[in-house]
Amino acid sequence: MKLKHLLIITFIFSTGIYSQHVAYDYKDDLKKIHKPKAVETFSPVFHFDPVNQDTTNACWSFATTSFLES
Repeated sequence: MKLKHLLIITFIFSTGIYSQHVAYDYKDDLKKIHKPKAVETFSPVFHFDPVNQDTTNACWSFATTSFLES
């Protein structure tokens, strides 16, 4: 029984140490990415305007997808 508890505690501490190390690596990678300094430097990307579901004649598809996801 003591061995089981020791293994569980070891696992918990080892995963906590590893997860902190991974988060630290992500922060370093994020610092290397070029980020625009002002809103004017963003370039717009083409996109279609949003369409209401009831005007698509496929509202059943949206409802079915939502039902299956839930």
